[in-house]
Amino acid sequence: MSVTVQTIPPQKLRKARVLLGLTQVEAGRALGQVRPETVSRWENRSSSRVRPLHAQTSRYLIEIARMLLSVAPTEEDRRRFLNSPQPDLRGKTPRQVLVEDPPFGARQVYDLLGRILHGIPS
Repeated sequence: MSVTVQTIPPQKLRKARVLLGLTQVEAGRALGQVRPETVSRWENRSSSRVRPLHAQTSRYLIEIARMLLSVAPTEEDRRRFLNSPQPDLRGKTPRQVLVEDPPFGARQVYDLLGRILHGIPS
């Protein structure tokens, strides 16, 4: 039985992780219980081959970081947003949801930012 793999852009993953204020341990949790050594390896290669679930969650994290720059342009704004409870996330912070509910947490934060960017009330 062969395992399907996909590639992720390591520089974008590292940039997203740093922008979201996640350590490699936290990023590993957000990606679905990936070991921090594996996150480090993925970030330091020219191209990283990963399982589809991890690739999809990585793409969500990269997109969340991009969207967050529009919603919260300064580092302080981003920190405040990521650490403030959100009603749409059942009163949890985006950071909590990313780290505590992998891989679905990334999708929830992505959806929340999409609603904010498009002016859709919660």
